[in-house]
Order: sequence, then C-alpha cells, then structure tokens
Amino acid sequence: MVRVTSLLLQIAVTASVANAQLGGFFKNAFGGAIAQVPLVKQAPETVVAAKSQQLTSENWKSSVNVTIDENASEEDIQEWLLYFTTHPTNGTAQRNVTYWDAVYNDTVVTASKSSPKTRFGKIDCFLADSKDLCHSFFLTNNIPTFYHVATYYQNASVEIRRVPMYRNVTELNEQPAFMSKFLSEKEWKEIAPWTGIFHPFTGAAKGIAPLAGQALVYYEMVPQWVFMIGISLIGRTITSRIVGRNLATLDSPAAAAAPAPAAAPAQ
Repeated sequence: MVRVTSLLLQIAVTASVANAQLGGFFKNAFGGAIAQVPLVKQAPETVVAAKSQQLTSENWKSSVNVTIDENASEEDIQEWLLYFTTHPTNGTAQRNVTYWDAVYNDTVVTASKSSPKTRFGKIDCFLADSKDLCHSFFLTNNIPTFYHVATYYQNASVEIRRVPMYRNVTELNEQPAFMSKFLSEKEWKEIAPWTGIFHPFTGAAKGIAPLAGQALVYYEMVPQWVFMIGISLIGRTITSRIVGRNLATLDSPAAAAAPAPAAAPAQ
C-alpha cells in the first residue's frame, strides 16, 4: 500500500511539472497572451459610459456615416474603434470575454486622451438587436474582437480593418497601450482594408451578408465528423455506381457475342 501511494505521488508530481513546463512554453510562444487573466486595474466607469456608444444593427451605419465636405482633405476622417463582444456566460466565445471587456474599457480611457477625436462603439452580439450586424461581419465564435472604421469626409467612403489582437504585445496589461498606439500613430494604415462583395457599405452582396453570416454560424455548429461521414457515404455511392455500371457492361449479351479481333496476317 505504501509503494502504491508513493508511486501515485510521483506520477502526480511529474504531471504537475510537465503541465507547468508546457504552460510556460505556450505562454512564451504566444507572448504571454494565452492566459487572458482579467486586468486588475479597472477603467473608471464614468469615462467609459461617456465615451463609448452602444451600437446595434439599426444605428451603426448612421453613426459611422458622415456628411460629405467638398473642402475636406484626405486626412479629414472620422475614426471608430468597434468592439464586438458577447455575454460572459456565452460558452461559444473563443476568447475570455471578461478579460477583453476590461481591455476595451481601459483602451477607451487611454485612447480618448491620446486620440480625442476617435469614437468608440460596443456591440453585444448576444443581443437580438445586434445579431444582424455581427453576422454582417461574419462573427461566429471568434469574439471578442476589434475593428477599426475610417470614414472620409471628402467622399464619405468607409474603410474597415480588423485590429490585430496580440501584435507586439508581451504582457497582458500592455494590450490597452497597444490599442492606444495603434490609433494615435495610425498604425491601422498598415493593414489592408476590407474589400469584396460582402463589404457592409460597398459590397455587391451586402444585402445578403447577414444571411450568409447566419449560415456560417449554423455550419460551424455542425460537428466535423458529420461532414466526414457524409463525404465518405457520397464517395462510396459514386464508386458503387461506377463499378456496377462497368460490371453490367461486361456481363451484357452484346459484350459476350462480340467477335474476337482478327489476327494480323503473317508476313
């Protein structure tokens, strides 16, 4: 009994060490961002409430749009930082909602000082009045996430870019500082804007984007093994038909009565 207890203790210790080593490896590999521990320092609620606007499927375009000013220059733009999130109890979200909500709040406080003209919008994809908007951005379980929107006063054109989540970030608490720098130094210009038929403003298929996004949600809900079984059954059906057709051709009377090919004349 003592030997068994000692053996189990050694196994437990070994497993703990291995787990710690693997955790340290992945933490270093991903710049410490994989843990996603909620921030200790919380942003003042009054500042966030004053600077952040709740956007929905109905009001987001009217909020982002601007009135064309023919005298405006190419640098005259209205910027938005959009934060797509969900309810903390939503188990389908890929990322830690509590942590990223705190990142957004800290970013609003910090960036509103370094980029006072930037506007901030929060979209809760868990709410019914925001689902079409989230589907238009094809957001399924890949939330929380950030998007930058730049609207030009010169021609009212709208550029949308996805904000990188972990770039140049080695500590969790550095994320709000990175977001603020991303806005103040206009690092978003280094990222190619969203193009294509599903662009929310200029895309040819923008009208069906919410339906396409909803279809993607249903698609991701289906387990991968279902598709594997379906592909296997389809492959077997096609193979069986081809083999059966070939066997039927070989067994037909016409094939049996066909004369053998004539031998070549001797030289």
